[in-house]
Formats: sequence, C-alpha cells, structure tokens
Amino acid sequence: MSSSVTDEFVTMVQRYANICHKGRVPDGDARVEFIARILEEFLPERDRQFAGAFTVAEWMKERDITAGYLAEACDCVARQQAAKWEN
Repeated sequence: MSSSVTDEFVTMVQRYANICHKGRVPDGDARVEFIARILEEFLPERDRQFAGAFTVAEWMKERDITAGYLAEACDCVARQQAAKWEN
C-alpha cells in the first residue's frame, strides 16, 4: 500500500476514533466492530452506485481488501497512541 493511501486510511481511522471512541482506537471485538462500521460507511455492502460495475464477488473482495487496510491503519494509530502514553 502506498504512503498516500496509508495516510488516507490512518486519517479515516483517527476521524472515526475521535467521533466514536473519544479519540482512542478500540481493542479486541470492539476494534472488529469499529472496522466494520467504517467499512459499511465507506463501502456499503449493498451500494447501488456501483451496481453493474462490480459483480457481487468483486465487490466483496474490494470490501475484504479495504477491511485489511483499515485493520493496518487501526494498528498504526493504536501504536502511535501507545507511544504517546509511554512518553
């Protein structure tokens, strides 16, 4: 993933963390739910805008790839937050 794409996902995770979790990236099952919430808003499971442009399987693959990027971004933000608290 390129740096600019990484930056976009990190920014998205930070924004949602600020809105939904007082600025903190949640852990465990709450993190999975957090990623699912962002994913559903960013790439809804049933997006009429892209109907016909993707097959259902292609759309689900895009969502899976994006979920992976979001998980990486969550890890990055959580590490940044942990480093802040240690210093």
